[in-house]
Amino acid sequence: TDPWQKQTYQRVAECCAHIAFHAPRTYYEGVQWIHFAVMLDRVVGHGNGYGRLDLYLIDLYRRSKATGALSDDEAREYLSEMFLKLRGQFFSLGGRDADLRDATNDMSFVVLEAYDLIGDYNNLGVMWHPDINREFYDYACDVLARHGESIPVLVNYDLMREAELRSGIPEQDAWKVSYSGCQWFCIPGKEFCDQDVNSLDLLAPMKRTIAAAMAQRIGAFEAFYALFEEELARTARALRDWKNCQYERLGDLWPEMFTSMNSHGPIERGMDMVAARGVDYQYTSVNILGIPNVADSFHAIKKLVFEKKMYALAEVKEATETNWKGREPMRQRFLNQDKFGNDLDDVDALFVRITESLAKVLGGMVNLRGQEFRASLFHFQGHVTPSAIGATPDGRLAEEYLAHGINPQVGRNTAGLLATANSLAKADERKFQGGPLQVELQPKFFDGKEEVGTYVRDFSETFFKKGGIQINLNIMDLKKLRDAIDHPENPAYQNIIVRVTGYASRFICLPKTYQKEFVERVNYEGF
Repeated sequence: TDPWQKQTYQRVAECCAHIAFHAPRTYYEGVQWIHFAVMLDRVVGHGNGYGRLDLYLIDLYRRSKATGALSDDEAREYLSEMFLKLRGQFFSLGGRDADLRDATNDMSFVVLEAYDLIGDYNNLGVMWHPDINREFYDYACDVLARHGESIPVLVNYDLMREAELRSGIPEQDAWKVSYSGCQWFCIPGKEFCDQDVNSLDLLAPMKRTIAAAMAQRIGAFEAFYALFEEELARTARALRDWKNCQYERLGDLWPEMFTSMNSHGPIERGMDMVAARGVDYQYTSVNILGIPNVADSFHAIKKLVFEKKMYALAEVKEATETNWKGREPMRQRFLNQDKFGNDLDDVDALFVRITESLAKVLGGMVNLRGQEFRASLFHFQGHVTPSAIGATPDGRLAEEYLAHGINPQVGRNTAGLLATANSLAKADERKFQGGPLQVELQPKFFDGKEEVGTYVRDFSETFFKKGGIQINLNIMDLKKLRDAIDHPENPAYQNIIVRVTGYASRFICLPKTYQKEFVERVNYEGF
C-alpha cells in the first residue's frame, strides 16, 4: 500500500528478471549483478578476489549519469548497501590500463566514498603506482587514517605486474593484475588461484638440517646452509606430489561452476576452470610459515655455533626439544643476537637469502598443469599455533607465537617502524606472491602530526619505492581492545574492525587466541 515501497519492489523485480538473462543496462543493474555474482561464487567457489570494481562499473556509471537516471548520492548508496550485504569480499581500485596509464577514474572515488560512509570490514585494495591520481591516493590514505581499520589495503601495482610478467604471463594480460585477497594477486577471469590451502612450514626443514648437520659433523655455516637447501627441496617435492594428486581429482570433487562461467576458457574449452588448462594461468601459490624465525635462528647458530663455537648443534637441538629447560643463560645468548626487522645488514641478508632459496626451489618445480609453484611470503594463521612447532633456536619458547608472515617476531623490532619497513623491503618481491608489512599503531603515534593521512601517504610511497609490495595498517587503542576481550557486550566495542592478517574482522568476533595474539603485537607509539 506504500507507493514508494511498491515502486521499489517493482524496480527490484524488473532488475532481477533482466539480469538473469541479459547484461546490465544501468549502473543500478550493474551493482546488483556484481552482488549476485559474488554470492553465487561463494556458494561453489573458494572466493578469489573480484577484481577492479571501478573499471567494471565506470561505463555503466557514465551512461546512467548522462541520462539523468543516477545521482552521485545514489551511486554511493547502492555500493554501500552492497558492501553491507557482502562484507569481507575483496575488490581493488586503481592500477594501470592496457597502455600502462593511470586507470583511476570517477568510479574509483565513488567506491571509496561508499566505504567511507559505512566503514565495516569490506576488503578494498588501492593499487598504487608513481603515476596514480594524486587526489585519489591522498583520499585513500585519508580514509585509511580516519577509519584506522587497514581499509583500504595499500598495494604496489607495478611490482605485482612485474611479478606476473616474471612468471610468464604476457603483456596483454599482465596489466590486468588485481589485488585479490590477503596478500595475493591474480589475473581475474583468466587465473585459477589455488592459494590458501597450500602451506610450507619452514621450521621443519630447519630442524632436519640441524639433525643432518650433527650426523655429518658439519663444521662451517655454508655447508650447514647447503644442507638446509637440500631439506627445503625435500619438503617442496613432497608438497608438489601431494598437490598433483589433488589436482587429479579436483575437477570431480570441487568444480567451480559459476566462476567458470565468468572466466575466459572454460566455456570455449568445455571444461571447468579447475581442470588442467581450464583457464590459462594455474600457478600454485604456497604460504610460507616462519621465515623471520628461521632467519633469526640461523643468525644465532652462525654466530654462537660456527663462529664463536660456544655451543654445539647437539646442545641447540636438545635445548629446543626441551623448551630450553635448565638452559636460560644459553637461551638468553641466542635471544640477544641481532634480529631481523631492525635494518641490520647481517641478519637481514640471511632473511633475503632464505627468500631467494624459496624462490629458487619452488620456482624450479612445475605442477601437473605445467606451471610453476610460487612462494607466498605470508601465512594467515599458522603463527598462532606455536605448540605444534615447539621452541626454536632464535630463543623463542614453545608457547610464544611465531612471527606473522615476514614481519619480525613480536618484541624484536626494537629500532622502530622505519627500520622494520627497510628490512622487509630488502626481499625481491617480484619473485613472490606477496608479503605484506603488518603495522599496528597506537593513536598517540600521531601526536603532533596534523595531517595523519599525509603521513600514511608519505610512508607508503617511500616503502613502495624501496621495493615493498603491501601495507596492512591498523590504528587502534590497545586499552580498548584489551577491555573488549573481557567485555565484548559493551556497545562501544561492537564495531571495532581490525585487519588480523590478510583479512579484516570485528574484533569481538575473533576467537580468544586470535584476540590475545593481536593485542600482544608490537603496537608502535612512535617512530
